[in-house]
Amino acid sequence: MKLTIGLVALALQLTGVVAGRTPDEVAALTEKCGDLGVQQVPEGADPANYRDCANHPLGNNYRTAKEQSLSPEEGIHARGDVANMKGADIFKRKQQACEWNSREGCSGGYCWKSCGSPGEWCWTAAGDGGGPWLQCRSYNDCNFSANCGKGCKPGNNSCGCSC
Repeated sequence: MKLTIGLVALALQLTGVVAGRTPDEVAALTEKCGDLGVQQVPEGADPANYRDCANHPLGNNYRTAKEQSLSPEEGIHARGDVANMKGADIFKRKQQACEWNSREGCSGGYCWKSCGSPGEWCWTAAGDGGGPWLQCRSYNDCNFSANCGKGCKPGNNSCGCSC
C-alpha cells in the first residue's frame, strides 16, 4: 500500500498536479485524502492557501433536510412547485436535485449557495474557491459572496455550480 501511495504521489509531482508540495507532503496527502484526491496547487502559488483534498468531503450526493439551515431569503432562482416534489428529489444531490427556496444555507456542517442557472447551487470554499471548504453551524455562518469550490478531480461535480 505504501509503495502504491508513493508511486501515485511521485506521478502527481512529476505532472505538476501538486506543484509547491514536496514528494513527502504529496505522499502524506495522498494517504490522508484517499478517494477525495489531492488538491491541485497552481504553479508558484502558496500551498497554505489551498485545501489538502480536492473533492468535497460530503461529495455531490449528500444534503439531508434534518441537517439543513436555510437562509430566510428566497433563492435567486426559487421555484414554486416544491409541494409537488418528493423530499429525496429536493435534498439529495445524487439525483442532481436543486435547492429551490433559499439563496444560501448550511448542510451537514458545510456552506453552499445558489448560483448559475435556475436551481443550481455549489459548495463554497475560501479564497478563489481552491481554499478550505467553508464550514458552518447555521446559514448565518455562510456568506453568499463566497466563491464556489473549484479544483475537484475530473468527473467529480462537488465543485462548481450544478444542479
